Amino acid sequence: MDYELILFEQRGAEGEVGLITLNRPDKMNAWTHAMRDEILHAMDRVNNDPGMGAMVITGAGRGFCAGADIGAMFKKQLDDDGPRRPSTAANWVKAVRAAKPMIAAVNGACIGVGLTQILSCDYIMASEKAKFSCAFVKMGVVTELASSHYLVQRMGWGNASEVALTARMIPGEEAVQLGLADRLVAHDNLVDEAVALA
Repeated sequence: MDYELILFEQRGAEGEVGLITLNRPDKMNAWTHAMRDEILHAMDRVNNDPGMGAMVITGAGRGFCAGADIGAMFKKQLDDDGPRRPSTAANWVKAVRAAKPMIAAVNGACIGVGLTQILSCDYIMASEKAKFSCAFVKMGVVTELASSHYLVQRMGWGNASEVALTARMIPGEEAVQLGLADRLVAHDNLVDEAVALA
């Protein structure tokens, strides 16, 4: 499959790590259904390759993922006159939890679905330029992709409530202190350290 919205490459001494890069830097890697489908396809490639043991997901440019591309989402809903597909939220969490070990390497803004899509990853690395926000409350919607569960699991009830209900921007260093991310690394070393850990 040729990808339009992500990049996929094999890293490591023997190509044992799949590196998935969200590749819409002009839109801060804003998430779309098509991007999700490409990510799932790349995950399947890693899962089905016995020579690969783990994967890393990161973003191109200065952001990891600035949230959903609202314009593209509404356009798809308006243009779509075909049968409705069932929600893929449960499928996403199931796919990540069933995958080979998955590390999120957060290089910049990680907002809304950008955050919720990585909460079920096995490990979250943040660069010193990373910023996290669970911004759903600003739009009057609930958190998605089981993020209310994973926020509590990672941070405890009080911190999770504060993150979900204030939608404030959390710098990478504080994210590690709160338990939202697991390790803070130098921005220029982020992907290399994530691949080495994988």
